[in-house]
Amino acid sequence: MPKILIVDDDVQLCTALQVHLEKENHCVLVVDNGAAALQVAEEENPNLILLDLAIPELDGIGVLDQLKRSMYAWDIPIMVLTAQGDLDDRERTLRMGAARYLQKPLSPKDLAFEITGLLGNMASA
Repeated sequence: MPKILIVDDDVQLCTALQVHLEKENHCVLVVDNGAAALQVAEEENPNLILLDLAIPELDGIGVLDQLKRSMYAWDIPIMVLTAQGDLDDRERTLRMGAARYLQKPLSPKDLAFEITGLLGNMASA
């Protein structure tokens, strides 16, 4: 069962996405800040991380940078999901190693489809 870490402070999105992904047989972990994201990523070793850029304590760019430089998480695919939609952020996060960059709003169903597609690509690689 794939383990997915969602890092976002949007409670409604997290809840809806968690329900949808759990129905598709994924184990879902949810945190609402950057510091917790780093801790949970190290402890739980998720198969995929969904990361918002605008989160408290350590923003998404900082989390992405630390995860991609770490011994324990450099190879975990990270999907950036943000409401900002800034072209510079998109290019920067993809250069830093993000697997995908998606702009909010995105329905939980559409987002789950993207996640399932990425996990499927990982399994076939």
